[in-house]
Amino acid sequence: MADSAVQFEHCVNQPDLIERPLDDADPFTALRFHFGMLLGVADFDAGQAYHRGKMRLHNAWLHGAGVVWGLDVRADAASGEIRVEPGLALDAAGHELHLDASACVHVGSWYGKREKDPEVTAAITPVAGGVTFDAYVVARFRACLTREVPALAEPCGGSNTDTAFSRVSETIELELHAGRPALPTAVPFERLRVLFGLQAPRVDAAGAVVPEHQEVLDARRGLDALPLDRRGPAREAMLRHFAALDTITLRPYAEPASYASRFPADDRAPLLLATIEGIQLKAVDESWALAKTPTVHTTVRPSLLPTLAIQQQLAAWPEPGIDAGGPRFKMDAPTAASITLTADKPLADATVADDAFTVTSRADAAAKWTPRPVTAALAPDKKTVTLTLVGPAFGATDLVRVIARGTGPTPILGEDDVPLAGAVGDPSSGQEGRDFVAMQTRS
Repeated sequence: MADSAVQFEHCVNQPDLIERPLDDADPFTALRFHFGMLLGVADFDAGQAYHRGKMRLHNAWLHGAGVVWGLDVRADAASGEIRVEPGLALDAAGHELHLDASACVHVGSWYGKREKDPEVTAAITPVAGGVTFDAYVVARFRACLTREVPALAEPCGGSNTDTAFSRVSETIELELHAGRPALPTAVPFERLRVLFGLQAPRVDAAGAVVPEHQEVLDARRGLDALPLDRRGPAREAMLRHFAALDTITLRPYAEPASYASRFPADDRAPLLLATIEGIQLKAVDESWALAKTPTVHTTVRPSLLPTLAIQQQLAAWPEPGIDAGGPRFKMDAPTAASITLTADKPLADATVADDAFTVTSRADAAAKWTPRPVTAALAPDKKTVTLTLVGPAFGATDLVRVIARGTGPTPILGEDDVPLAGAVGDPSSGQEGRDFVAMQTRS
């Protein structure tokens, strides 16, 4: 335990509980029984270590660290305490952190014992009549020996009888630290996080995107260029590709180098439960008291959701930009006097009006854009729109630009009153619609 930390008061402080780590967790060595087998302590330890190791391996690598339920953190100026309520969590090493009764620490007493510690002095700001600082609460796994019973003495012990502890109690150690928690500098599955837009790509010293993240950005751009009906399989392929590369880079904890870990973190890995902002202590006689109730932030903690909750969210939460089913246009090469647009779904006749389209052209690279008035006509199939020029014909090499309104107050609608969704192959569009924009040269 760090000098500037304090263990909250709960069962592990009781004198009949002696701290002792559980035996090694070995998920790959199982006990094999046979008839007439002579069993010793080491055999029973191996049998337990196998199952304990399997569970920790699963917890650490497939679930990760986070709170499962409870472990609320509260501050109360009247009692001067910070309290952690019962709950369950997993740490990064796969341990189950269980607190079955409330635990608390008196902040004034904590500060009085540690006000000279470097961590504390670096965090405090003196104010009139006291000090103010921020803090945070972490949880760590702890195992204690308990329930002492009579036992046979060790050979050459000088006695036939002795006592031994018959139970190992798995519990939780809670610590209060001054200052701000150190957040991890690297997060696993970086490629997938960049792919899903959860983090910006890393750059090198020269400001260039690192190659492994540039590959992800290139893949995302390629996805946007695909037709809608091909994006689902492409997303799956990209997920498999970058997940494979990310998992290859994962390694078990390796400090110190001699420690043969099978888990992603050290056995004493802390789990952040809360940050506490604005702890203000005032001097009262020769002690310290909370001047006001500080603000506790529990949403900084990681939380673990059961698969049922994840399934429900996936089913109920629509994807941003979900396709509402609006029609999409494609454009044929312009002729001298007209432009033909073809929709992939029937259009609402009354919305295909002249002012729903804007056509401009340029004769060459030095020319400005010229507005070209058109009349719009919808064919009997309700999918083909002909835009006929009102005025001079297009030149043989004119660059022609067409905009069809899917947005604004008077968009083109499909027969089901869903607005135009842009061009065939455009990204998904919701009820707000999307303009169709196309540009072609007559040559």
